[in-house]
Amino acid sequence: MKTKEEKRPKDIAYLDTNVISFYFDTRPAIQLMRDATRQWWEEKSNAYYLCTSYA
Repeated sequence: MKTKEEKRPKDIAYLDTNVISFYFDTRPAIQLMRDATRQWWEEKSNAYYLCTSYA
């Protein structure tokens, strides 16, 4: 039998694909944001249905 949490559909996270230029940026503030993004992918992304636009 599924629990209440297992029956609930995942929330949707719409991903912005226009941030590739920041990947190689060496400014400290950008590096902090990049590290936070990597942490989110490792720890939280599997809790969401992830999608991007066709554009």
